[in-house]
Amino acid sequence: MIKQLLTDELNFEKKLLEKLSKGRQSLSDLLLEISAEGKFYCRVPGTGTKKYIRKSNRKLIKQIAGSRFIKEKIRILENNVRCMEELLDQIRDYDDNSVIDALPATYAKAIAFLREHNDAPGIQQSENPKNRHELTVACSNGLMVRTKGEMIIAEILITLGIEFRYEKRLDLVEKITLSDGSYRYKPKTVYPDFTIVLADGTELYWEHAGLFDTDTYRSKQHSKFDIYYDNGIYPPRNLIITMDGPGKSISSPEIRKIVEAMILPRL
Repeated sequence: MIKQLLTDELNFEKKLLEKLSKGRQSLSDLLLEISAEGKFYCRVPGTGTKKYIRKSNRKLIKQIAGSRFIKEKIRILENNVRCMEELLDQIRDYDDNSVIDALPATYAKAIAFLREHNDAPGIQQSENPKNRHELTVACSNGLMVRTKGEMIIAEILITLGIEFRYEKRLDLVEKITLSDGSYRYKPKTVYPDFTIVLADGTELYWEHAGLFDTDTYRSKQHSKFDIYYDNGIYPPRNLIITMDGPGKSISSPEIRKIVEAMILPRL
């Protein structure tokens, strides 16, 4: 998990570095100086000649300062890329299968034997019977989830020692609007991405919308949120809703902040 996250971040920073390097301006080699009186000057490196810049010429000041800003960002990114490449050569994932692969053959075979005979408690997997073939992303404790975003959330919960269930069955009712404007209700079973029992016994549900940029998926999610609301489940009372950003982006630090602010104080 750590190795994959680091690889994703490395690829992102490489793309950003390439984009910034192509867009560097020729003015990036000019030096900007400010006198004690607050006057701006620009100077070519290696020369003592400097040229006064009127404060009304904000465009030139912006170009020189902005170019130096980009140059510094490129320097930082280059250092980050170098450090991450070196770290990736050494870092190892700690999910169960990776750890087992690193064990001596005798111990690996012993664990395989225990798993085969169910002598060790297993992780409670998804109860959702639909699209089981999508459960392809492994978490460090052996839980199988559907997306990278769900895996990141699960790993943060695991790291912080928060017990949860993934896609646990939840029986609700769905409100149906009839042609005369009246309502009827029918049983509806849903499978929240994560279910967490709080200290007061309340169940907190967490839905992560990983494909929200897809119209069909978005429509289904809105319908699911409507069902939650009609059953007294809504944020921030007992529901957390997160989603991937454009390009399937998800911020681990932001997810951790949500957990620390909305879950840990209530356990």
